[in-house]
Amino acid sequence: MGLEEAKEGLLAGLLRAERELRQLAEERARGLQRVLTELAARLDGAVMEEIRRADPRAPESWDPERWRAFFARVLQEGSWGTDSTAREELARLREEIRRLQQENERLREALRRQPRAEKAEKEERAPEKPAASSGAPSDLWDPYFDFEFPALPAAPPPRFASLRERWRRGAMAVAAVAAGMSVRQEVMDRVARAEGIGERSGSLKRLIESLAEEEFLAARTLEVHLGPMPSRVAVLELGPRGRELAEAMGWTVREGDLGRLRRLHRGDELEAHAAAALIFLYQARARGWRGMAMPEVPGPASPDALVEKDGERYFVEVERSGAEKERKWRNLQALQGLAAICAPSPEVRQRLAADCRAMGIPGVATDLVSLLQKSGELWIERWT
Repeated sequence: MGLEEAKEGLLAGLLRAERELRQLAEERARGLQRVLTELAARLDGAVMEEIRRADPRAPESWDPERWRAFFARVLQEGSWGTDSTAREELARLREEIRRLQQENERLREALRRQPRAEKAEKEERAPEKPAASSGAPSDLWDPYFDFEFPALPAAPPPRFASLRERWRRGAMAVAAVAAGMSVRQEVMDRVARAEGIGERSGSLKRLIESLAEEEFLAARTLEVHLGPMPSRVAVLELGPRGRELAEAMGWTVREGDLGRLRRLHRGDELEAHAAAALIFLYQARARGWRGMAMPEVPGPASPDALVEKDGERYFVEVERSGAEKERKWRNLQALQGLAAICAPSPEVRQRLAADCRAMGIPGVATDLVSLLQKSGELWIERWT
C-alpha cells in the first residue's frame, strides 16, 4: 500500500468515525427530548394535551426557555407534590437526564478532538508548500463558521404572525442571511445541521422560496460559463420584511460576500465574475477553509477573495480567462510572496500556472470545474 493510499484510508476512517459520533450524539439528543416529553406528560398530562391542541408541533419544537416556562408553571401549581410515586418517578427521570447530558458532553468532546487528529495527520504527511502570507492574527469573520443561531421565542412577534407555522426554521434562515451568508446552499447547510435534517431537503428549499415570496429574503440566481454549459449559484439577501424582523429581534446585520462584491467589484454589472467568486468561496468552505470576498488590503493588489485554514492564508484572484496578467501576479507576490489563482477550468489553470512559473513567481492554483467535480483538495497545483 502506497503512502497516498494509506493517507486516504486513514482520512476516510476519521470521517466515518466523525459521522458515527455525530449520529450517536443526535440520537442522544433525541433521547433527551423524549425524556423531557415523558416527564412533562407525567407531571401534568392535561396541560400538555391542551398545549398540543393549541400547537401540534409542541413540545418537539420547544427551545430551552419554553421548557423552563412549562416546568415552572407545573411545579408552582404543585398538584403533583403529594404523590410519592410521582416524586420517585421524577427523581428517576432527573437521573436519566443527568446521565444523558454527561454522555452528550463526552460525545461533543470526542467530536472536538476529531479535527485535531485529522489536522495532525495531514501536517505529518503534507508535502512542502510555498509560504503564504502570515500577516497579522486573523480577524476574518466568516458567518458559515462563526455565526451562532440566536435564541428564539416560542412564537414570532405579532407583526410577523404569518411566520407562525414555520417560525423556527424561517427565523433561522433570515438570521443566517442577516449575519452575512449570501449563498442559498450555505444557509440551508447551516439550518439543516442545526435541525438534524438533510442539507438538500426539499422542505428547506420550499421554506426559502416562501420567505422570498413574502419579502423576508431577496433571492436570485447568478450564472457563469465554465464550459459549454452554464454553472449557476442561488444567492440571498435580506428583503424589506427581513430587515424589519432583524431589527425587531435585535440581530446585527452584516455585509455578506455578495454585498462586498457589489460594493467593491461592480458585482451587479460583472455578474459572471461575482458568480465565479461565490462558487469558489462555497467550495473552499465545503473543504474547511474560512473565507470572504473582496478583502481590503494595502498596496495595488485587489484580490477577489481571502481564504485561510490551518495556518495557511491566501489572497486569491478568481479569473475567467487565460489572458496573461503579469501585473496581477506581481501585485499578489508583493502582498503575500506568491500568486493564488482560481481559474474557470483545468486548461486555463495550467496556462496561468505556467505563466507564473515562467515569471519566477511561486504559487498555488485551482479551478472551478475540478472543484465542482468534487476534487478533494482546494489547491490542485503548488509550485515554488
